[in-house]
Amino acid sequence: MKKNLITLFTVFMTVFAFVGCQKEDGLSLKGTKWSYTDTYAEDGVQYIVENYISFTSSTNAVYGEVETITAGNESQTYNYTSDYTYQLSGNLVVMTPLQAGNAYLEGEISSNIKMVVTNVSYGEVIGTFYKK
Repeated sequence: MKKNLITLFTVFMTVFAFVGCQKEDGLSLKGTKWSYTDTYAEDGVQYIVENYISFTSSTNAVYGEVETITAGNESQTYNYTSDYTYQLSGNLVVMTPLQAGNAYLEGEISSNIKMVVTNVSYGEVIGTFYKK
């Protein structure tokens, strides 16, 4: 009986150790897009600005901005994109620009759908991005 209990205990501990050491499926950004839109008017001109981050792979991302300016019946749209590499550590995303002169960015993810992005170069919050 004692031998059976020891064997059962050994099997239990082995299974417990195996399950406890398995890597958890953490947050994955690959293939996701996060964005927010600002709309404002100034001197009769309407501005709509969408900022977004697309995580194109497990290490690459694109930061972009689409600005539409409307005055009367005329509209003009401007697009800006910048390529980044990124590292994810827990809920912190550290984004490094591939082109010199572009800002270093950090994003703090909460609730798996909201990310506050900061321009680390200037210490300013860019905005709160939401997962699409």
